[in-house]
Amino acid sequence: MVNLFDSYDILNYMSKYGYGALMGILKNWDYINPFISHSNSALKRLKPGYEAPVSIVASLGHSPEEPSRNRTVLVGLVKGNSPKATRFEIRAANPHTNTYMATSAILIGMLDGIKYAQNKDRNALHKEITKKYGKESDYLEKNREYVTNKNIFKDYSKHEREKLFGKSPVTVWDVIKTIRKSDIPIYKDSPLSNKIIDSFYTSALNKWLIEIREKEMPMIRKEIGTFIRYENSENSFDEANWHKVDALIKEVSKSSENRESMISSLEKLLNTQKFDSISKIYSHIEDKMNELRKAYKNYLKNVINNT
Repeated sequence: MVNLFDSYDILNYMSKYGYGALMGILKNWDYINPFISHSNSALKRLKPGYEAPVSIVASLGHSPEEPSRNRTVLVGLVKGNSPKATRFEIRAANPHTNTYMATSAILIGMLDGIKYAQNKDRNALHKEITKKYGKESDYLEKNREYVTNKNIFKDYSKHEREKLFGKSPVTVWDVIKTIRKSDIPIYKDSPLSNKIIDSFYTSALNKWLIEIREKEMPMIRKEIGTFIRYENSENSFDEANWHKVDALIKEVSKSSENRESMISSLEKLLNTQKFDSISKIYSHIEDKMNELRKAYKNYLKNVINNT
């Protein structure tokens, strides 16, 4: 058995087909990812700083003899003592990933890259995939980088990550909207027909909306109910801290005659087809909840010390 990805040469990372396959995954990731990260649970796992693959970037290793040990990237080149061991590790998979659909999408993406690479020189492909930002490419985007051996959380700022590797999706809608239209070029004449993709898209979209309405919103309301004030133990500093907490609680969950809460606005939007707006306000609620948790933690820490 021959491994098409291995170079059978210790001086090279992999064969030209390996380079093509990796380039195909990275270039087409926006069309592959909907079949991998299509749930709220999946995206909650993909948070910066926890070795989560939030950026579309790969690692080859420091040299052909020193395999990749970078666990902050999306795709790592894995090599062993045998040529048969050369492979890619795609680190975005989660328990909700549809294995069959995801495998099909990955293979189709790889084939797209292999078709490009089949008449190319291996050294030229290595140079292309390791190109710097702003460098022209026949296959990959000009204003992007695709390979790094650095820790993308420690060695790059958020601005640098988004500039070099693209902006990460925040909600399920950000992920699945890339397949909402038929006739995606890489899936043309492939086993993933328009009918299959449309069916998957509709299923993922409906699941996301139901999860927000029936799971996420009740959980947020329940959590907000645990933010209790300890007025008898407060000093003036604690009182000021509580006012910050209370303002966030009202902004997220308590409507008034003059203002609608964020949750109420979201619940109304869930009855519409305004998915961009739903995505935006849901993301905003998550940000506000993180802010609220921190504010309550600060309040609680000091008020408990006063008891």
